[in-house]
Amino acid sequence: MLYALVLAVRVQRHKQDVPALVTWSRFLAGSAVAQVVLGIVALVYVLPLGGMSRPAGFYEAVVRTGHQTNAALLLASSVVFALRACRHLRVGAGVQGEARDRPLTTAAGNASVSGSLEVVA
Repeated sequence: MLYALVLAVRVQRHKQDVPALVTWSRFLAGSAVAQVVLGIVALVYVLPLGGMSRPAGFYEAVVRTGHQTNAALLLASSVVFALRACRHLRVGAGVQGEARDRPLTTAAGNASVSGSLEVVA
């Protein structure tokens, strides 16, 4: 979750270079924050149980379902973000060994993209 927030901040800093990634990074950061909040609320609902099983109440079920649904959205948004980043941030043409030394270019061919944007898929 922390990586998603750091990634969103880094994309925001370089939003002139990669405008296509700004929306997806915001969605990724928002769903990461929502996941943590829903997880804490779900934990608060479970803590009073003390090991006793009982049927879940309406709000407890809504929070649990929201937490699980948001986890799926978080996974999907991270995959979409990674795919879009791979599409828009590609290493310039060259030999495989020289790839790390070359600046990143956008799909449009602009060579102004900062090398500090890193996507690990």
